[in-house]
Amino acid sequence: MKKYLVFLCIILGLTTTLEGYYIYRNFKSSSKPVAAPKPLLAYTFENLKKTVFPGSQIQLGEKEDSGDNYFSQMFYFSTPTKPNNIEIKNVSGLMNLPSKPGEYPVVVMIRGFVPDNIYVSGIGTEPV
Repeated sequence: MKKYLVFLCIILGLTTTLEGYYIYRNFKSSSKPVAAPKPLLAYTFENLKKTVFPGSQIQLGEKEDSGDNYFSQMFYFSTPTKPNNIEIKNVSGLMNLPSKPGEYPVVVMIRGFVPDNIYVSGIGTEPV
């Protein structure tokens, strides 16, 4: 019985060692690093600080909504598509202005990406 257990332990030990070596060798050969594209690196603070943005006129568009104390109006301006790029893109925004004259603070809200199929002006700042 003792010989049987020793023999079984040796077989199990060899099998485990061989399987471990096989898995290690296959993992090592198949795990070559793949360079992932990083398109957002163009928007680091360092790159944005180096970018010269051309001047652009702000054009007012149609009024969208109004209430007792405010009205909403579209605006448009042009900016490069990426930092240090000569391709220019038109950008739109929605501003909410008080209806009554006076001095008011300004709050600028910028939202992130919204897919084209659900985009409407003000979608990222509507809850605020």
